[in-house]
Amino acid sequence: MPATPRRSSRPPWRLFARLRAARIEGAVPPRAVLGMDEAPETKLDYVRLVSLGARLSADGQERRVELVLADPASASLLVVRRAFTYAEDQTPEDGADLGRRQGAPGATIEALARGQVVTSGATRRPDRLVVFSTRGLQRTSVTPQSGDWSLLPAPLLVKDVSALEASLRARPPRFLRPRQLAENVHAFEVSRVVDVAYAPGAQLVRAELEDAGGHGFFVELSHRRVAPGALDALAEGLGGKRGQLRYLSGEVRRTARGLVVEPLALSCEGTGVVVLDVQPATRTGPLRTAEDRPPLPPLPAALAELEGCLADAVHQGLRHVVPAWTARLSAVAARVREARDEAPGGGPGSARHDAGRRPRVRPARGRGGARGGLGRCRPPRHRGARAARELRVRTLGNQTG
Repeated sequence: MPATPRRSSRPPWRLFARLRAARIEGAVPPRAVLGMDEAPETKLDYVRLVSLGARLSADGQERRVELVLADPASASLLVVRRAFTYAEDQTPEDGADLGRRQGAPGATIEALARGQVVTSGATRRPDRLVVFSTRGLQRTSVTPQSGDWSLLPAPLLVKDVSALEASLRARPPRFLRPRQLAENVHAFEVSRVVDVAYAPGAQLVRAELEDAGGHGFFVELSHRRVAPGALDALAEGLGGKRGQLRYLSGEVRRTARGLVVEPLALSCEGTGVVVLDVQPATRTGPLRTAEDRPPLPPLPAALAELEGCLADAVHQGLRHVVPAWTARLSAVAARVREARDEAPGGGPGSARHDAGRRPRVRPARGRGGARGGLGRCRPPRHRGARAARELRVRTLGNQTG
């Protein structure tokens, strides 16, 4: 994914938190935080993998492909990566053209993304990246699949999104979990498509679906030049033009409105697996135009603005922020406190209110008795830097990972 100031603001404090967590006993053992018990490589003697789709991305003259494969035997996910670099005088391939490139020995990217793999020559890395080999008697074969994902075990197959949301809320923060690829990718059993709409300004298809138990969740996919036919294929699949939608795979995230899935593939009755990013561009009939997104509740909106403010500081550098940034930070902090106090159960005297008070932060002692979480390194004595650190600590409990 391309780097943005908001994404760039996460690694610095995550690195600091991982170092602190590795020094103390907590919910996640220090060895697990540092990944000390993971083997550099694991040989997979004989496995059958079911593809859940692919995601294409572009960076200048380079095209990248990530294919997500499910291992039903171990209830885990594996990722195959491919990258193609084009010369300056070449036009990079996108969508269906890129899907015709080789994805595995003897199979194209499209065939691998919508098929199943039986291999006796695969190597898995700690981040769940898998590499196929053809040395000696090692063989890898790719065949079509029916798209019947009912045999996938939980949590790969989600039949109750409320249970999935509870498990996502209960897991440790992202910076303490093992660094695994596609950790948020799941297959969802779909019982009903409630609504499908298109937001022309954002070039976004947005839909509301229900799982097997009738619990609602949202599907959102934005237009990307590298996948020109993805939105049309998604609209056709959700609209029933490719058969009744049975399953949907994608990367899930928690939001203030509930779970949102960015889809990778659809499994439709009579059509099989439809991998969105490798579909050719077509023209779909007119969709209902989505109204403007409803505003967030006050507290999530204030926290989102706070995250953007801190991201701007990381992007510019705390030594170079203008005085107006400090005033903006103070104003946003005041709105966060006000929204917290006005939220249900968040008034003075409540547990939420007491938990939101400014904590006393004591810098950890490094070697030789020097204060500072990283040995003798001291943070700069800057008014904006101190405000950013204090607000980061106060809002760390609101991070969901």
